[in-house]
Amino acid sequence: KVMQLNIIHIIRLIIILVWAFVEFGRLWNGYSGNIKEQFPELILFILFSFVCFGQLLILLVLPVRFPIENACLFIALILIILELIWVCRGISRLVNSQTALFYLRGREKKVETKNDVIFKRYFPKNFRRFKPS
Repeated sequence: KVMQLNIIHIIRLIIILVWAFVEFGRLWNGYSGNIKEQFPELILFILFSFVCFGQLLILLVLPVRFPIENACLFIALILIILELIWVCRGISRLVNSQTALFYLRGREKKVETKNDVIFKRYFPKNFRRFKPS
C-alpha cells in the first residue's frame, strides 16, 4: 500500500508541474491573442485549455486528495468551461470584424495598413491595391 501511495503522489506531482507550465502558456496566449486580436494565439489558448481540462479531470479521478481539493477542482473546471465558451464567442466576433475590415480595405483607397507600407517599400512595382469592379 505504501508503494501505491508513493506512485500516486509522484503522478500527482508530475501532473501539477505540467499543469503549471501549460497554464502559463495558456494565459499568455489568451492575453496576447485578445490584446493583439490575433487568431493563432486564441486557437493555442483553446488547445491549452483542453489540456488543462484533461489534467483537472485526471486529478479528480486520483483517489488521494485533501477535502478542499474537490471544491477547488470543480470551480477550476467550471471556470475553464466558461473561458472556452467566451473565447469561442470572441473568435467568432474577431473573424466577423476581420472579414468586414478586409472588404472595407478593398473599397477605400486611403486605408493603408503597416504591412501595406512595408510591402510597398520593398516591392514598389508589384504593389497594387484591390479595385472593386
